[in-house]
Amino acid sequence: MARFKICVVGRFNRDNACDGQTIKTIEVVEELVKKYGEENVRQTCYAKIRDNKPKLLMALLSSFASSEKIIVAANSTGVGNLLKACTLINKIFHRKLYFMLVGAALHEEIDENPAALPILKQCEGIFVETETLRRDLVDRGLERLYIVPNFKKLRRFGLDEQPKEFTKPYKLVYMSRIVGLKGVTEMIRELKRINENEIKFTLDMYGIVCPDYEEEFSRIRADLPEYIKYHGICDAWKTTEVINGYFLQLFPTKCPTEGQPASIIDSFFAGTPVISGRWNSCHDMLREGETGISFPLEDFDAFREKLEYCYDHPEEIMAMRKHCVAEAELFMPEKVIEDLAEILDGGR
Repeated sequence: MARFKICVVGRFNRDNACDGQTIKTIEVVEELVKKYGEENVRQTCYAKIRDNKPKLLMALLSSFASSEKIIVAANSTGVGNLLKACTLINKIFHRKLYFMLVGAALHEEIDENPAALPILKQCEGIFVETETLRRDLVDRGLERLYIVPNFKKLRRFGLDEQPKEFTKPYKLVYMSRIVGLKGVTEMIRELKRINENEIKFTLDMYGIVCPDYEEEFSRIRADLPEYIKYHGICDAWKTTEVINGYFLQLFPTKCPTEGQPASIIDSFFAGTPVISGRWNSCHDMLREGETGISFPLEDFDAFREKLEYCYDHPEEIMAMRKHCVAEAELFMPEKVIEDLAEILDGGR
């Protein structure tokens, strides 16, 4: 008889939790432990052993042997390796195997690698973050798809804890990975253009600098004006305490397959509206003019125009904070984990 009710296979580097995949996996396990008890939940971290195939195989075999249900938490690239390995092992153990997707690029993975589809069809259930992606996957022949929103355990700022006013220049914050795909280069360029004749905004940046962007970001930092500062990495579970004091958060992503970005959840819990690139599932998460303002992906002229509008209409931005506070309710860990538990326990 299996010792554990559930095993989560994913990335659990708590000492360096600064990417959405790691943070989400940690949050899921912690909430499952609260729900089912520590004695019923196992975690298997593959990140440090994925290049050691014998060690990884032994860890996965042990996980399947000791657990009734397996949740593999990974992004879409994990289908062809990690999930595939788990489906093969499951031919021996016949466990209930679930795939929890991080991000929203799974439909593209299927289009580019058709062999991913039969692997995914072997899962008891696939957990996705947005309705847009669910529809895309249904169109590709997948079933047993469940919407399980992203979530974070954060300090939630109420209406009475929101700033009453902001003074010029207005304070902006960016809190995500520092990488070209997030629109960092263009964000800085457009802010310089806006501030060319008058300092309208300041910008504080937080996030891990991705290896393939380090050289470019070093060049950018050498030429940053005084009103733009990089502050390193913020503790993933203390983000709202930083973001709450800002006029707006910037999320100028160029990536069409974002899922439900943790940085936007941070904004909701802090009560701070967002200006965001309009990724495929954007309107599954942002309510235009209420919790955020979006612009067409990679249209940085539109990004600049939106920022200029916010500068001229601060009262509209202040009015959005109450909607952000309310929206945070949808991403509370307790709510999401109850929905997940209902699926795992066979209620849906």
